[in-house]
Amino acid sequence: MASRTKLSLRKKLAFSLISVLLFFFAVELTLTGWGVDPVIQREDPFVGFSASIPLYVRDTETEGMMITAPNKRSHFNIQRFQRSKPKNTFRIFCLGGSTTYGRPFNDVTSFPGWLREFLPVADPEQSWEVLNTGGVSYASYRIVSLMHELIRYQPDLFVIYTGHNEFLEKRSYPKLASMSPLLLKSATTAGRFRTFALLRRLVTKPSVAQPQRYQMPVEVDEILNHTVGPSSYQRDDVARDQVVEHFEFNLRRMVQLARSCGAQVLLISPASNLKDCSPFKSQHREGLSDSQQQRFKSLLDQAQSLQLQGNLETAMTQYRQAMSIDDRYAELHYRMSRLLLQKQQVAQALASSEQAQEEDICPLRALNA
Repeated sequence: MASRTKLSLRKKLAFSLISVLLFFFAVELTLTGWGVDPVIQREDPFVGFSASIPLYVRDTETEGMMITAPNKRSHFNIQRFQRSKPKNTFRIFCLGGSTTYGRPFNDVTSFPGWLREFLPVADPEQSWEVLNTGGVSYASYRIVSLMHELIRYQPDLFVIYTGHNEFLEKRSYPKLASMSPLLLKSATTAGRFRTFALLRRLVTKPSVAQPQRYQMPVEVDEILNHTVGPSSYQRDDVARDQVVEHFEFNLRRMVQLARSCGAQVLLISPASNLKDCSPFKSQHREGLSDSQQQRFKSLLDQAQSLQLQGNLETAMTQYRQAMSIDDRYAELHYRMSRLLLQKQQVAQALASSEQAQEEDICPLRALNA
């Protein structure tokens, strides 16, 4: 009688794991065929939108053409394209905020406009179609919402220039503030799988009220429109970290949406003028007494006066004394960067400029985080 071959515990665990993974893969494949989309493709766990109005509508004057909706033209350039993409056409959607739009002018002077002119010269045999879908003051979460519409129009490439507008609108994350980072990361990971989407549908009862996400208005509502200057902006490190996390989440969603329709995606890091653009608002760190603030201001004024006189070494000493009192005051880092440039210390000047940008209380330039 042949003796049975005994499997080691390690092999048993390996076979069990492989079986589970194969089963999970089969379920995911089946759900793909059934049209079940991952939750992450349909929902933003950070914010919702009060309504969804399409950017493009059917052109009533030309059969088969799409055109920018009249109620969207205050934020977007007027663009036209065929609903069904012509053969041998490479369709590009350029997304972003005011830079993509072409501000302070329009599509003619925008980078999508130049791309539209240069591509036929670079490859005249290919039929190119470049559409400017940059929205004035649009941030990443609005771009994601827009991409849900654009993936229906047979895109070949998304060119996305975003990052400057993440703090432009008021957002609230009350639900996320109470969640642990591990739980939030786990929920986000699970949301990428169709199996989780199906289980969520089966478990969730329609009659049970779902937790409400913060509802964004249909179009951009800038904080600066409601105040004189950046007075409404205050230091809030927790909210800032949540905005950065939301931005990272949106970048991943953009890539996933592009891949879902077979398109490529090009993400561009936005440029900032660190040398010539001072912080929009500076704020002292918490816990600083009145006497410390007065001493800080005195040192800052003395240093600036010495710097203008060309006494750079003494000015730097004053700046460093001020930093020992408050190292989170954005304007201090900016002035130090200017002085370091005068001393030809470029690397240190760059570091100070970047710190000034990071400590800006009104961060209307993309952060380095």
